[in-house]
Amino acid sequence: MAFEITPDERALREEFAGVPFLSQVNTRWSSPRIDWPYVYLWVRARPIEGNPIERYWMRLNCNQFPTAAPTGTFWDMDADKQLDRARRPWGTGEVALVFRMDWPSEPDTDGHGSALYSPMDRAGLRTHANWATECPNTAWSDEKGIIHYLNEVSRLLDSAEYTGPCCP
Repeated sequence: MAFEITPDERALREEFAGVPFLSQVNTRWSSPRIDWPYVYLWVRARPIEGNPIERYWMRLNCNQFPTAAPTGTFWDMDADKQLDRARRPWGTGEVALVFRMDWPSEPDTDGHGSALYSPMDRAGLRTHANWATECPNTAWSDEKGIIHYLNEVSRLLDSAEYTGPCCP
């Protein structure tokens, strides 16, 4: 019996095999582990004196890729669950807004903190339809691909607004 992959998984795997993604593996992010529709990978964080965390694992639901944006959050790979609040990345300004823990709360999500509060994330676009036109540089589009999502997370974790783990 042959193993068939869905068109959305095939599209994502093709992006993962491309130079834009591969050129940043082990520099800005890791090679992915795919357990369809979930993708697990880490994204590097800016070094902060006294903070031992160098990277954060993420779990992204990539179902319907690339027509639908991924949605995901920071992940505890050892416990196979959403990363505890005290260990999540935190900061000020845009970092605090995008990585917030009091959202989403819709019945069809995995609860608070299960998605990034951003126009690059499927949950954000679903609940804020206006973001697609109001935030064209950040908003997901199928032309931008998975690199866009990872670049945005990487940009935030590398910004001066990122202050390390733990939030109020």
